[in-house]
Amino acid sequence: MKKLLTVLFILLFSTGMFAQIKWSGDARVRPRLDIKDNGEYGGKKTDYYYMLRARLNMKATIGDGWYFKTQLAHYGYGLYSFSTGLSTEAPLKGMIEGSRRPSVSFMQLYIAVNKKTWGVEGGLIPINSVANPLFDIHYYPNKMVDVPYFIYSLLGGMGFHGFVKVGAGTLGFYAMNDKNGHTEDDINGNTVYDVQDAYTYIANYTYKSKSGFMFQPMVFFSIASDSIAAPVTFGVNLKAPKVSGFGFYGSFGYTNQSKVGTPEYNGYLARLGVNGKLGPGLLILWYDLAQRTDKFGSADVKTNFGNLWLKYKIPVYKGKHGEFTIAPTIRRISESIDNVKDYTRYKIEITTEVKFK
Repeated sequence: MKKLLTVLFILLFSTGMFAQIKWSGDARVRPRLDIKDNGEYGGKKTDYYYMLRARLNMKATIGDGWYFKTQLAHYGYGLYSFSTGLSTEAPLKGMIEGSRRPSVSFMQLYIAVNKKTWGVEGGLIPINSVANPLFDIHYYPNKMVDVPYFIYSLLGGMGFHGFVKVGAGTLGFYAMNDKNGHTEDDINGNTVYDVQDAYTYIANYTYKSKSGFMFQPMVFFSIASDSIAAPVTFGVNLKAPKVSGFGFYGSFGYTNQSKVGTPEYNGYLARLGVNGKLGPGLLILWYDLAQRTDKFGSADVKTNFGNLWLKYKIPVYKGKHGEFTIAPTIRRISESIDNVKDYTRYKIEITTEVKFK
């Protein structure tokens, strides 16, 4: 009987009766020294803790460019769980704090088709906002820097994304469902609640040259009910050809929210960065400069942001099925308002990471 089952499984797989399934993922252990300093307007807090993250990716290809893809990870800030107890399940009765466990959820879940000249994906789709800060200033104008879309929206959202080859480049679009609304009537037929769904529509055009130059203008347009902010954001992402092994890149964006009856503001962000091989490892460096101006009648309140990110990624082992790296990192985040706030935060980390496929 065992031999018969073995032969049956061999025949099933060899004749292609199952979808082609690929597994991959990564895991991180990150100790962090976290220093928060409010300057003359508050105190200073220093904390040392550990951050844990694991992601498991599964892709099922059914043929002719059609596939399903999902990602399992922890539903917490930046997909991490923290030794402080942040983003972890509450301890069971009698359990010590250090025995907390992170839960696991679907972080991505979508169906897609990808052809040579066009493609579409729909569901809980991935968004690489770490390399695109225009998502940060559109969705999180109160934070703007320190990759807030990654931390709070977890590199994904509900909606559709597609692309089509046009000329020398690629035209891309997103239709994102940001908030679900509904209408509610009382027993007499009077409307007691009426909030529409909120959507953001995004369009971009990406041009890449053979020399390594990349140019990507983008526009974001949100629509929502009268009581919900609906900003418009536009900007551009740029990459220059490598010079002596180093690549230079930048992003520039402007956002505006002037809808009557909601908080009015405008803001901008500029990012300049460089990465390249230095010694045995990879150097990654960027700086974000941003400002948000809030409108309060005839008065304007300006909030200034800064974000320095310096990372050095050292390969320790690389094999056929994966790699192990260590990455010392320092981040400096600042936020200030004249005569009101002078906040600085340092994140000093060492990230150990395993990737497998």
